Amino acid sequence: MKISFFLLSQIYAFNPRSDGKFQLKAADNLRWSNQCITLQTFHKPGGFNVISKQYETTLPAAVLTDCDDSNENQWFEYDVSLQLKANNKCLSFGQFSPDHPDDCFLDETEQISAQLYTTDCISINNFAQKFVFRDGNLRTLCDHNYSLSAVAGLNDPIYENLSEFVTAPLVFAGSGNTRNLQALEGLEVAFEVEANHKGSTMADILYYFIGENEVGKHGCYCSVMDDANHEYATNGKTIDDLDYICRRWWESKHCTSLAAGSCQGVETFAGKNFTFSSSGCANIDSCQNDHCMIDEFYARQIKEFLELNENHEIEIIDQTQQCLKSNIIAGANECSGSAPNLEIIRL
Repeated sequence: MKISFFLLSQIYAFNPRSDGKFQLKAADNLRWSNQCITLQTFHKPGGFNVISKQYETTLPAAVLTDCDDSNENQWFEYDVSLQLKANNKCLSFGQFSPDHPDDCFLDETEQISAQLYTTDCISINNFAQKFVFRDGNLRTLCDHNYSLSAVAGLNDPIYENLSEFVTAPLVFAGSGNTRNLQALEGLEVAFEVEANHKGSTMADILYYFIGENEVGKHGCYCSVMDDANHEYATNGKTIDDLDYICRRWWESKHCTSLAAGSCQGVETFAGKNFTFSSSGCANIDSCQNDHCMIDEFYARQIKEFLELNENHEIEIIDQTQQCLKSNIIAGANECSGSAPNLEIIRL
């Protein structure tokens, strides 16, 4: 897919470098100015590493510091993977407390969530390395919808090894948080990236439940779960029980957009930014909530299947030969049932 840039405003104009990379510069305010997000490695406050899934006492934090055109740790690239990469590292989010390994854990008392870290990049279906830009803020795919925020002072002893010019920490926070954090504004990056890539994908959800996997390469249906317009989602027979679960997952998501479905009138895959809640489904409308329930239900089914069939082979097939069109979702159909137990009624 071709990615192209365009300016969002005259105030916070987005100016990519000749190689397409860009700095994430926060809008100037009374507390800081000329500050950019930086993937440094010398300040290591510790946190949960998205790769090892373990708490590491020396995990390096990403920080907000003086913008420097010569610092490659400030020059990011961003594409449909939703990863922010700089100098062969990735911006990641995780909890800064060993008590809460959940990436999306929310401290409702202090109204804060995960912190930003500098880590290696891993596969594109890694939930904790996906970011979206909304209304000038940088956010995760977690359902709390908090914005990236920072504190302008370095009085806490944990920052004693930081330069006086460094602003830290970078934490996701809501309004009224108790840590004196202020949302970073002006962090807007504009791309012609299709809308269906700007929310939690099936691969994201599956990664959350089972970690790194190759399910997305399997059969006629697992191999195309996240493709909104693929040619084989309704074509051909499933090759095994795993492929059948993927087919039911896709059909259930599609069902919501049909007549009597909770997403009728909304392009199921491309019309909305759907988010996944790690603490249960409680989205703001019935369409998002049904999607969340469907995703969780079928991700758990795949997890259970793989646990019972540890040596199950991931089979990559020739879809043009083995997934032949059957037109099973053609014409005027409607959706029946309640999520996640939905059925397409053929009319």
